[in-house]
Amino acid sequence: MPGLYRANPSVTAKNGKTGRAGLALPFTPTVGSLRFRQDHSDFFESPMVEDFYSGKIPWEGETSELAGGGIKSYGMDNCVVVCAAELKGRLGEKSSWGRGFFAHLPGGNWGMCDLETKFSRFSKSVERNSCYTLVMSNFDTGTREAVRPVYENGFPPDKLSVYVSNIGTIGVAVEFKRMGEFGEITWTDLRSHHGPYGVISAGVTSYYM
Repeated sequence: MPGLYRANPSVTAKNGKTGRAGLALPFTPTVGSLRFRQDHSDFFESPMVEDFYSGKIPWEGETSELAGGGIKSYGMDNCVVVCAAELKGRLGEKSSWGRGFFAHLPGGNWGMCDLETKFSRFSKSVERNSCYTLVMSNFDTGTREAVRPVYENGFPPDKLSVYVSNIGTIGVAVEFKRMGEFGEITWTDLRSHHGPYGVISAGVTSYYM
């Protein structure tokens, strides 16, 4: 954070090297997969949003009320996760995470999930300049439509992280007890992918705009 990070899971599969990242942390200088290293067994599990009528909606609320201090979701395959959280206080000076948003969206069905409306509503409940945002996807092109509401609702681009896993199916987690660490908690087969890998852009504005 901030920036775009594209993983090369083949490196991790070959030598076990992984990276680490957080909402309020820079991406580590590696090209491997980003793996979540904390205990997530008690984290709140957010289901994939299906449509307006399924009852499975994005999570929105106070991060302090999340079970285990974090949130997770499984079965990301051609999917996108959009996450945001407001940081209370200056970073590193007794700061804490405030209100948050988390949505696991199925590929090809974002219109039915109405991400734009729900994310716009969230943006009105927080101090946007104090928010860190995150987009995670299995594949590069899947991030573009998910990044757009971040810009359109006035969230700072210098606090946006984009992570592309290049893996077929993953589970992900984000913690809100410390620096907003995020990463993969489950993973399966490698996806057909192309470089370059690692931190592609220190800021994502020029890449997506």
